Amino acid sequence: EELDTLEPRFTLLYAPSLRANPAVDGTRSETVILCDLEREVGVIGGGDVSPDRLLPDLIASHQRGQRPQLRYPSAVRPWQHVLDCLNGYLTIVDALLAGEGTGAWNIGPGRESFVDVATVADLVQKLTGSPVGWELASGEHPHEAGLLALDAGHAERELGWKNRLS
Repeated sequence: EELDTLEPRFTLLYAPSLRANPAVDGTRSETVILCDLEREVGVIGGGDVSPDRLLPDLIASHQRGQRPQLRYPSAVRPWQHVLDCLNGYLTIVDALLAGEGTGAWNIGPGRESFVDVATVADLVQKLTGSPVGWELASGEHPHEAGLLALDAGHAERELGWKNRLS
């Protein structure tokens, strides 16, 4: 119901064909994120082209009729709606522009969003209607944290920020 009365103040544009040239622009990828706080507009470009992305890789495997390979099925990952994250960043910007708020800030989901990789893989299989499940990837793999999490308590206490959509 909060969203019914929401009046957006910030325009966010998605331009997947707008890409950085790492060799020319000094970036590590083709992804572009531009923000103009004065005009209240942002642009995101470059698309999701990095390797090892859980959801795109799961969906692509099922579309090919192949079993997705999971390196760490018991690893726990937090999930957050992108608009909750953006709202958190803009809440911090508002506070800083008003001369309020101090310290470092984390914007992240709470423990209720934690889901292990195997559960996500099972859900994607169910949603895609794929007859094949996932399997444990063989071989050596780079180290990955068993739990990824941020403590957003400072933003919650000092700014009253919280996730609304996650």
